[in-house]
Amino acid sequence: MAIPAARREESSCNCGALRKASRRVSRIYDDALAPVGLGSSQHTILAELGRRTDQPPTLWELSQALVMDRTTIARNLRPLERDGYVAVRPSDVDRRSKLVVLTAAGKAKLAESRVFWLQAQKTFERIFGATEAQQLRSQLLSIANNDAFETAIRSDSLNRAGHPNG
Repeated sequence: MAIPAARREESSCNCGALRKASRRVSRIYDDALAPVGLGSSQHTILAELGRRTDQPPTLWELSQALVMDRTTIARNLRPLERDGYVAVRPSDVDRRSKLVVLTAAGKAKLAESRVFWLQAQKTFERIFGATEAQQLRSQLLSIANNDAFETAIRSDSLNRAGHPNG
């Protein structure tokens, strides 16, 4: 049985609140994209690659753009590569670097998914409000694009490295 919203205890944890909201919103997108066989994470990768068709990103650049570690991005790319939506190939400039390329099948899948993605966008904006959604997106992107968070993570990791329980 669901707990009524008025009775849910509020937490002061920013991470917990973001994760709860993320799970709620991701479900809207996952459900909307299910008919085309994509999850929201897969769609996000295809959409990012779709914006970069002229200059495919390296694996590292893609992970930076999506704020994911390279292990996670590689794991998320596997089914897309298996299904022929992306190709990972060595760079012509530096053979050690791997480029992630959106294939013709990937472009077609992205185009096919657009109407379902728009449905999810509209659902979220109907529930949350279009203006509020734009403001939230702006705030979330300012967090995602703020390198100070990465600097703090590295600094905190270094500080914990000297701690006996770190």
